[in-house]
Amino acid sequence: MTDNSLLDLSGQELRKLPKHENSYIIKVLDVRKNCLQKLENVEHFTELNELIASHNQMMRMYTVAKLSKLVKLDLSNNHLMSIEGLRDLINLSSLNLSNNKIKIIEHLSTNVNLVHIDLSFNSISYITNLSHLLKLERLFLHSNNICHLTNCQHFLPVNLLTLTLANNNLNDLNEISQLCRLGFLKEITLTGNSCLEGYTFNYRPFIVNWCPSVKIVDGYAVDDIENLKAEWLYSQGQGRKFHIGQHTALVRYLTETCPITSHALETEQERKLRLVLSKAQQYREQLHRTSTPNIKETGQESLMTRSLDPSVLKSTTQRLSTGSESCQGTPSSMSRSVHLPMTEVNCFVQSPPLPAASTMLPILDSLPSPLTPSIPKSRPIIGLQTPAGEESRAPTMDKLQMIKNKASQMNGIENKDLHQSAIVIQKMWRGYHTRNLNKNVTTIYQHVQMLRFNQYIKQMSKDLVDTKSTLEKEHKLVVLQMQAINELWKKVNSMDNRLGSENNGDSKCLTCSSLDTKVQQLQESMDHVLRCVSPSSQSVAETQTDITAVQTPVEGSCPNVNAITRPNFLPLSKSCTNQVVKTTTNAIAMSPDI
Repeated sequence: MTDNSLLDLSGQELRKLPKHENSYIIKVLDVRKNCLQKLENVEHFTELNELIASHNQMMRMYTVAKLSKLVKLDLSNNHLMSIEGLRDLINLSSLNLSNNKIKIIEHLSTNVNLVHIDLSFNSISYITNLSHLLKLERLFLHSNNICHLTNCQHFLPVNLLTLTLANNNLNDLNEISQLCRLGFLKEITLTGNSCLEGYTFNYRPFIVNWCPSVKIVDGYAVDDIENLKAEWLYSQGQGRKFHIGQHTALVRYLTETCPITSHALETEQERKLRLVLSKAQQYREQLHRTSTPNIKETGQESLMTRSLDPSVLKSTTQRLSTGSESCQGTPSSMSRSVHLPMTEVNCFVQSPPLPAASTMLPILDSLPSPLTPSIPKSRPIIGLQTPAGEESRAPTMDKLQMIKNKASQMNGIENKDLHQSAIVIQKMWRGYHTRNLNKNVTTIYQHVQMLRFNQYIKQMSKDLVDTKSTLEKEHKLVVLQMQAINELWKKVNSMDNRLGSENNGDSKCLTCSSLDTKVQQLQESMDHVLRCVSPSSQSVAETQTDITAVQTPVEGSCPNVNAITRPNFLPLSKSCTNQVVKTTTNAIAMSPDI
């Protein structure tokens, strides 16, 4: 960069940004360590790519809104209260707003090219949605007031490489579970939070258990033993069985499974682990030489193979011998890891942990310590040199072949179970995909449902019409019966009044008894009439209540017939009942007893 494109005004105690005659050619503007309260005249630097205005007294940053070509912006160590004026800065890739008074991460929806964001030493209490920043790799949020990581699995971009959360207010270590979807996360810091205050356990394997891609925790590289412990927590232990709000139970569990022990005890555990891994490596090498001696190894080596390298184990021992520094991090170590060159950081990065479904090969009890020298290759016997009197215990070809066959059988059974499980999962997924995501099947299903609904509606309509017609017929029959009874009752009353005026009181009882007989005859006549009128509804008519005879009193004197109340029914028109009434009246008039 030429001197003409750089304008350095730092450390001059400026209170106002002066105008510059060649402002249109300035690419970098450095005004740090001044007394600026506002970036006046900065809009004249139209070609500005980098602006450094740290260590000033600014409270607002909206004046940078017209610097559309800005790539790097440093406004750290000011008095800014909010993030603003960045809507048109679509080329911005680096933003440093550390050591201010910002409370909310906002107004970054259009800055999709951001790669580096530093918001440390502010007053931020929670993380907002940054998932649209797909290019973001480094997010520094240490020394804030963050108390939870709710929805961070959706709010943080998946390509994030570095996340610093040290010196915040996280009081539950289970909040780390919100970062499980960050598959590319390489470095994280958590030291200085209340959830790790006065801890007596190694929390680093628990973090790797949730974030397997992490290589550096609190400024120190994750070693092979911590990777193995993290794998055990994930596959065999209870590393993912604790939920947010169960911090006390998690601390109790980690204190038992991942304690911080003294140097001597840690060395003994490492020696045992190294011995087991060395025996497994020797056994794998023997199987490799006997089965496929000419096949070259391809791809990345697993964690088990890398951890068996004597140089790696030696380096692990040296790191563990430095004390408990590998289990705890300090703010200085955190800042050192963040600002170290990539070449220095990569030298600490180890291989990732084994997957949860991986299995270790069986280990022969007869295999000696890895410190025992091996037999030279010129000898025909394959195995390890054993002391005198123990040649019979050394592994032979038959034993190795038998163990290989057993291992292949076990792998075959496991593969068969895995195959069946995969088939079941595929069936369930295909059924779900067909029912919910296949548009043709969904359309056909909806069409069939509509046809069934239409058929059901038609059937219900038909049943409703039949029921309605049946009820109408029954109603007509009931009305017809009651009208006939009303007409007959009127005739009987008129005849009884006429007979009562001619005969004395003794003949009234005889009239009542004769009326009982006539009513029975009337019942038979009504049945005959109904059969003649509606023969199709005979079964319906039989269900109706029969006409009851008039109860003749037992007393000597018959009460006045007119006092008996008759049913209250609204009669139909007489045109529909003339024939029935006429027939019934003639039958009563022709009776000789009246």
